[in-house]
Amino acid sequence: MRALLSEKRRLRRCWVVVIFLCLVSPPIFAIQLSQINAQEQAPLAPQQTGRIDKPLNTSRLIEDLSEGATFRFEVAPKLPLFTFKIIPDVRDDENGSPQSIVQDIEVFKGDFHQPLQHLTGCNFDQMEPAQRYGDWFHTDDVNFDGYQDIYLMTNWGVTGNHYGCIWLYNPATGTFDYSKEFSQLSRYWLDPTSKTIRTFDRGGMAGMVFVANKYKVENGRPVLIWSAKQDWDGSKFHCVEQERRNGEMATTQDVLKDTGEKPPCYIPLSWFQTETKE
Repeated sequence: MRALLSEKRRLRRCWVVVIFLCLVSPPIFAIQLSQINAQEQAPLAPQQTGRIDKPLNTSRLIEDLSEGATFRFEVAPKLPLFTFKIIPDVRDDENGSPQSIVQDIEVFKGDFHQPLQHLTGCNFDQMEPAQRYGDWFHTDDVNFDGYQDIYLMTNWGVTGNHYGCIWLYNPATGTFDYSKEFSQLSRYWLDPTSKTIRTFDRGGMAGMVFVANKYKVENGRPVLIWSAKQDWDGSKFHCVEQERRNGEMATTQDVLKDTGEKPPCYIPLSWFQTETKE
């Protein structure tokens, strides 16, 4: 009899424990699940854009690309980030100073470890070593289609002139296409509102000898719509201005002035400012 009562008490205690666990475990499980969900929903830190590797230290005015370079850019808000890996053509001058240039540019999309493409079309062999303090590899929406394009500076000078290669982003293929027309532009400034591009080539006479052009982007290509060319023959300034009329460039000014006079052509400072679209 005593054994039977003892067994009933033991069973009663077991049921109490089971009921307690049933009441307590769901809230504990729910708390743990909510913590997991919160961790999964926590926003990821934004990835660094621009140059993401550390440039080699050098006291020279050129970039030491002997170990290459890596850049990451946003081409459009809804697209994965693109990473560009510069493969160097390692060169040194007679004094052993680095003169490396670009040999290849690998393009990676998002988190893929295999290159999406290699940027081709640009004559890397004719490139000068990159300007250390210059924005020698960057993005610009040069054709104003809402996607960032790729610019590589290939030549530069002490006068501030820049020349380079441009690859346009192709939304149909998701890749970058080399553009001969845009790559022929000299140093440029963009105006997204009017979809025009201003360029400037500086010559001598403290910049009074120059070529300034304005282009309108039509059908994805730069079309010359205005130009001013001013030179100096040792005694006189000669300026010729032209603008596009009925599909042809027509001369609107052709002026000679003595050196002591104010040059006939003048480019305002606003020419050298990149506009932002409102």
